[in-house]
Amino acid sequence: AAVYRDAPILLFGAQALYFGIVLAILRRTKLQIAAASLAVMALICAGLTALDALPGGATMLNVGQGQCVICRDGGQTVITDCGGSLSDVGELAVRFLLSHGVTKADAVVLTHFDDDHGNGLEQLFQRVRVGSLYVSPAAEDSFQRDRMLAWAEQYGVPVIWVTDVTEIPLGDGKVTVYPPVGNGSDNESGICALYSVRETDFLVTGDLPLDAEKALLERYDLPDLEILAAGHHGSKSSTGEELLSDLRPETVLISVGKNTYGHPALETMRRIAAAGAAAYRTDENGTITIRW
Repeated sequence: AAVYRDAPILLFGAQALYFGIVLAILRRTKLQIAAASLAVMALICAGLTALDALPGGATMLNVGQGQCVICRDGGQTVITDCGGSLSDVGELAVRFLLSHGVTKADAVVLTHFDDDHGNGLEQLFQRVRVGSLYVSPAAEDSFQRDRMLAWAEQYGVPVIWVTDVTEIPLGDGKVTVYPPVGNGSDNESGICALYSVRETDFLVTGDLPLDAEKALLERYDLPDLEILAAGHHGSKSSTGEELLSDLRPETVLISVGKNTYGHPALETMRRIAAAGAAAYRTDENGTITIRW
């Protein structure tokens, strides 16, 4: 059995249990009473860990230069992207899920087939049951695309090509997946996910550039946002003024790591500040969780 550092309460309970047993043996106290007491404490810690997972929320994992967003509510889990510059991106996602008692992801939405958004899928599929994989039908043929689709086939994950607006249940809310609004590169023809749970709306646009953001706003009636995932890791060519002024996010999350692209761009950070939104970055803040 393994207890990951992602579950500090449970880790404390396990450490206390083993330490107490060793101490009871060394001091020759009544082992049964000591073991029973410590076992109860470990169970309480396990219960507290499970309760921590119940309220649900949105988590942006610190995956370096990439993106992995995990949203949970009502016992259901939907993940958007699973990739990054770290070699164990899939393992990071798995550890987070298992540490919160989650052994199944109801759906994975892959905004596009770039490695920094999907190179952790194989580890994820291997360790956690995944209900469906949602992908863009406009994606260009590429080695990355073929490899990720092969992983889905290998581990029995059904692939759903998003040609129309598609809704995925998520606890007391839903995830609305929007089909491509642009043409050209994988960035322009990616799909977007809008999480709407209780009083929270959270939009993830992948690497959509400014013109595709504008097309998304023109085509669909999107709500005001509580949370926005900055497009393309804070690139200057995403998260434009129009998107920020129309959707008025309260908080912007930026999934970014060490890179040579200048992400996040200074002008993007200025646009976010001018829109009155709070900004949090995984390279500075680590993994970020927001409760519903």
